[in-house]
Amino acid sequence: MPSIITHTLMAEKTLQELPTGPLKEAINANKEAFLLGANGPDYLYFYNALPWTDQKIRNDFTCLANEVHSSHINDFYHLALKLISNQNDHEIRLAMLAYLAGHLCHWALDCTAHPFIFYRTDGTTPETKYWHYRYEAMIDTYMLDYYKKEELIDLPQASLITYSDFTIQAIADLYGPIVSEIWNFDLDEHQVTKAFKDFHSILMLTYDPVGIWFSIIQLFETIKKDKWSFTGHFITLNKDDAKDILNLTRQKWANPCDCSRVHHDSFIELFRESLYLGNKTLQTLENCLETGRSAKLLTLIDNRSYDTGYSELRSMKYFDPIY
Repeated sequence: MPSIITHTLMAEKTLQELPTGPLKEAINANKEAFLLGANGPDYLYFYNALPWTDQKIRNDFTCLANEVHSSHINDFYHLALKLISNQNDHEIRLAMLAYLAGHLCHWALDCTAHPFIFYRTDGTTPETKYWHYRYEAMIDTYMLDYYKKEELIDLPQASLITYSDFTIQAIADLYGPIVSEIWNFDLDEHQVTKAFKDFHSILMLTYDPVGIWFSIIQLFETIKKDKWSFTGHFITLNKDDAKDILNLTRQKWANPCDCSRVHHDSFIELFRESLYLGNKTLQTLENCLETGRSAKLLTLIDNRSYDTGYSELRSMKYFDPIY
C-alpha cells in the first residue's frame, strides 16, 4: 500500500482527468468520502494500532485488511455495486458511490505498484518485516516533492483524514454488509469510526518533519532489536537519496511471484500507469451505473489482487531489497 499521501495524490489526479458527468458530480459533492475511499482497506490496519489497546482485536482487523487486499476482489466490487443500487437514501447513495470510486483508485494504484514495492522490500524475514512501511513512507516524501513541490511540513498527513457522521454511515453501509457476506466479519458504524480515528492518531504520531521523535524512538527500537517497528511509518524531511527510492535510474525489478516478469519502470511511470487504469476504471464504473450492468467493470478488475496484480492467488518468493 503506497502510503496515504501518494494514494491521495493519485485519487486527486484521477478525479481531475475524469470527464464531467454524474460520477464526477457525485464525487465533488462527497469529496470527503472519495478521499477516505482512496485509502482502500488500509484503514482497517489501524484499528487498535496503539500498543496499549487490545491487540487480539487488532489482529482480527489486520487479517481482514489482508484478506480484502488479496482475495475475492471481484466479489467485493460486485456486492458494492448491488448495495449502492439498492440504497434508497439518495444522499447516502451518492456518498457510497464517491467512496467506492476512491476505493477503486486505491485498487488501481496498489495492483500496479505493489509488486514493485514488495520486490524491493521483501518482508518475509525478521530483518525485513518492517521495510515495506519504511519504503512507502519514503515514497510519500518523494512523491509530494515531485508532484506538488511542497515540503511535508506544509502538509501534515493527518489532515488528509477528515470525516463526518454522515460519511461514516455511508462507508459502514457499504463495508459492513460486504465483509459480513464474504468474510463473515461483523463491522458496524462504531468500529468504522474507531478505525479512522485510530488511523488519524497514528498519522499524527508519525508526522515528524524535523526527525526529533524519529531519532529517539528508533534508539529504543534498536535497543529492543526491533528497528523500524514503529519508525517505519514515520514521515520526515530526511530523504534517502542513496537508495534511488523512485527508481529513476530504471534498475530492473521483477514481480515477486514470477522472476521472469522483469521490468525497468520507475515509480513515476507506475504511478502514471495507475492513473490511466484508475481513469478507465471510473469511466467503466459510470457506464455500469448507467446501464445497470456490472460485467464490464468486473471484467476490467479481473479479480486482480491489490498485492500481486495477479487474478489467481499466488505466493511471493522473489525479492531484492534496496536496504
